Amino acid sequence: LFPIFYTSVGVLIYGVSSLASCSNSSDSSSGTPATTTTPTTPDATTYTVTFDTDGGSDVASQTVTSGQKAAKPATDPTRTGVKTSYVFLGWYKSDGSAPFDFDAAITANTTIKAKWLEGFVSVAAETYCANTTLTPESEVFISGRTVQISALYVCEHEVTQDEYETYCKYGGNAPNNSEGKGTNFPAYYVNWYDAVVYCNLRTIAEFGGEAECVYSLDGVKNPANWTGIVGNENTKYCGPSTNNDDWDYNGGSDVGIKFDPTKKGYRLPTEAEWEYIARNKNTDSYTYSGSNTIGDVAWYYENSGDNETSSNGKTHEVKKKTANGLNIYDMSGNVLEWCHDWSGGIDYSTDPLGAPSGTLRVLRGGSWSKNAGRSEVAYRGTGTPEGRVNGIGFRVVRSAN
Repeated sequence: LFPIFYTSVGVLIYGVSSLASCSNSSDSSSGTPATTTTPTTPDATTYTVTFDTDGGSDVASQTVTSGQKAAKPATDPTRTGVKTSYVFLGWYKSDGSAPFDFDAAITANTTIKAKWLEGFVSVAAETYCANTTLTPESEVFISGRTVQISALYVCEHEVTQDEYETYCKYGGNAPNNSEGKGTNFPAYYVNWYDAVVYCNLRTIAEFGGEAECVYSLDGVKNPANWTGIVGNENTKYCGPSTNNDDWDYNGGSDVGIKFDPTKKGYRLPTEAEWEYIARNKNTDSYTYSGSNTIGDVAWYYENSGDNETSSNGKTHEVKKKTANGLNIYDMSGNVLEWCHDWSGGIDYSTDPLGAPSGTLRVLRGGSWSKNAGRSEVAYRGTGTPEGRVNGIGFRVVRSAN
């Protein structure tokens, strides 16, 4: 028993011994404080991800915690220029070598760069059922015919002499001052074979290899190795100057230049694609590409010479006339343009790639040396694939799939 104490008022109080202690109390016997564990703080380092739009509209930078991912911008940037169109191809590494991987962890300050295709217009895919109200004189978009138009990047201008001469040479006559010569003048004296050679050589140069080449000859994609090619790496290349059965693919034949439009490289448009583009995706019915007034949109026989007369007629620099509704220039006049197709009659069952065989290739658009009727959108011209004249050039497209 514990001692008994009396208060000053005579109340008896018993002392009680506590046998328990608070959990957070110190050990009174040792005098050592209780230990606690501090949680590990994760690495909170952050990095800045910068989007270099290379002349396009601004995209806000992002602050990303180390090890986390950058978010792909919800909206693509846009870019405009004076008479120049740009197609946004995607976000790439800062050196442009490859697409940026948005699934990769960010471990340093990072710059992501926009990649643009300059001088091209994007055209969405569409299955087009002929509307003869919009295409009353067309021999391509005829009643009962359904044509699948692939998603495309379309060059806003005809291939210029500067662009052509980067990869190719002229197999006969060359552009000259009396017929129009200069960096931004369209290439001419170019045959169908030359145009195909150019397409693959440019593809190889810009894509860094042959994988996306559209054309092949006997399974070979590099024109430098094609049987019958003219030139070498020092003098540059062109196609044959005479008709070449080895190059002329005719449907079921095992020989000839094959065409694979699923590849992403440069190629000639099909005739259906060409006319669809010239008609602003078949949304207008202008006589010429972009206008009913030929002088607004085309260089042709009556205005291609000095002082708007036919004397001393010649080609003119690209993009000097008004563009059509897609901001594409010179689809009427200046130079005729090679299409992929063999020439042939078209009915409702004709393949969108055109006739399966033939001896002539399709030409569209009219030229500086031809009358107004040849510049009408509906006009269909033809030429031998080996033919080179002063009023024939070409335009390129690329698959956007």
